[in-house]
Amino acid sequence: MLQLLSPPLHLPRARVEPISTAVDALGVVSLAISRPLREELVIIICDRRLRGLSITVFDCAPSPIATAHAVVGHVSATPGATGVIATHVAPTDSLLQSVLGQCLMRADLRLEYFFHVSRGRVSSVAQ
Repeated sequence: MLQLLSPPLHLPRARVEPISTAVDALGVVSLAISRPLREELVIIICDRRLRGLSITVFDCAPSPIATAHAVVGHVSATPGATGVIATHVAPTDSLLQSVLGQCLMRADLRLEYFFHVSRGRVSSVAQ
């Protein structure tokens, strides 16, 4: 399944082309994800037209709320940011998607896509 996380032939250009599909988003994430897999949160910060502004990798804190607060603080400090595409790499699902979505919403930011990657599996959580 991890072959799905190899970079595609074409990626949306940062600050130019929108990340308009889940395939585009996973292609961009595949450039930043650690190999071998380890627990982390990869975020793509987007503008209102879903153009990628930056990619940041966070080590996951012991609590989902601490990770979510770190993400919101970082995204809020990025000029032009309106949303986030997030990929959580972890052995099992957690509450991170729910907590992150709530924290971003309170900061007037959107969670555009949320993916969960574990050994042998990539899943998308509908927003």
